[in-house]
Amino acid sequence: MPGTIPVPFGEWRPDIGSLDSGVATEAENVFAGITSYKPMPSLLAFAAQSLAAGGNDSFTKVLLHCDGADASTTFTDSNLGGSAHTWTANGNAKISTATAKFGGASGLFDGTGDFVSTPDHADYTLGSGDWTLDGWFNVAGGAGATRFMWGTDDAADTHTERTVDIKLDTANKVQAQAWVGSTAYAVQGTTAFAAAGWHHVAFTRNGNTLRLFIDGVQEGGDVAISGTINNRTSTMSLG
Repeated sequence: MPGTIPVPFGEWRPDIGSLDSGVATEAENVFAGITSYKPMPSLLAFAAQSLAAGGNDSFTKVLLHCDGADASTTFTDSNLGGSAHTWTANGNAKISTATAKFGGASGLFDGTGDFVSTPDHADYTLGSGDWTLDGWFNVAGGAGATRFMWGTDDAADTHTERTVDIKLDTANKVQAQAWVGSTAYAVQGTTAFAAAGWHHVAFTRNGNTLRLFIDGVQEGGDVAISGTINNRTSTMSLG
C-alpha cells in the first residue's frame, strides 16, 4: 500500500510492550522456543536455490532417466553425486518412446536376456549406512514369472555375491532384498501387478530397518537388519 514500509519476512521486531518492561500481547515473525520466542530465520538464503535438479544431488550415485531416441541402446547415467558410469545394453534392451512416465521415453526390457549393466564401483558400496533405491516400473507381460528390476549377482547366482535387489516374484508382487553374507533380509510387498501401468517402488535402509514403499505406501512392514551389506565385484544390472 502507498505510504507503508514493508518489513522483510525474516526480520524480527519484538512487541513494543517488551521495550517498556510490559507484557507482550503479540509476537509476530517469530517461532515459539522452549522458554521464549526466537527470531524467525531469514528465507533470503533460499532465493538463489534451484529446483531444476529434481532431487539429483551429491547423494545420488546412479540416475538412469532412460531418455533418448526410439530404439537407441544408449543409457546415460545423469547422477551428480557419483562417478561417470558406463551402462551397456544386453540382449534387446533399448529405449522406447511407446510409453513413458517422464521425458517421452523409457527403458524397454522383454524379459528374455534384456538388461543394462555396469561394472562394480565404489559408488555401489552400501556398507551399514542409510540408502535408498527407487524407480518407476510398468509391467508389460510375464505374469507368474520372477522378473528382476535391479540388483547385483554373478552368473552362478552365488548368494554371497549379491548386495541388494528388487524384483517381481511369481505372485507378481514386489520383493526387495538386502544381503549380508549369505543371509537375505527380505521385505515382501502385498500388491500384485499384472496389468500395465506406471508404479513407483522405493527400497530403503534407515539405521537397522529396511522398508519397502509402493506408490508412496509402505508394504511389508519394518524388517530388522544387522551388519554390512555385501561388497562384491559383480556387475550392477537394471532390467
